[in-house]
Amino acid sequence: MPSKMAASLLRLHFHDCFVQGCDGSILRDDDSRLPQGEKGAAPNANSVRGYEVIDLIKSDSEKQCPKVVSCADIATLAAYVGIKLVCPNFIPIFSSLFSEMSLSSRYNFRLNLEFSQNLAYALQMSGRQGSKEWAGIHPH
Repeated sequence: MPSKMAASLLRLHFHDCFVQGCDGSILRDDDSRLPQGEKGAAPNANSVRGYEVIDLIKSDSEKQCPKVVSCADIATLAAYVGIKLVCPNFIPIFSSLFSEMSLSSRYNFRLNLEFSQNLAYALQMSGRQGSKEWAGIHPH
């Protein structure tokens, strides 16, 4: 994956999460129910790229397990995998940092880069709240 596409997927993910949380709404095309979806909104038009990658992943996931993986999860994981492919020194940490109670001192100790904190928070907000398996990424 070219680094430009990894950056595009991260930007797409950011634009999705920035408006109303990580809900996959940036992937919505205009239609009769929603005259202007986020995809065509002025801040995103001709700015956000990577839709074709998300569409390919969604198509493949629907063939393997229909109606299981959300578009928001695909956008989140595509951003993460894109980063991982161009920056392999980032590794996932599996712990219970995002359990019911999270102490900021533990969080900041384990995720010491601002970028990592933002991505981990975005992943948490994309439907992984309460997860005891995925905590974030950590530079190695």
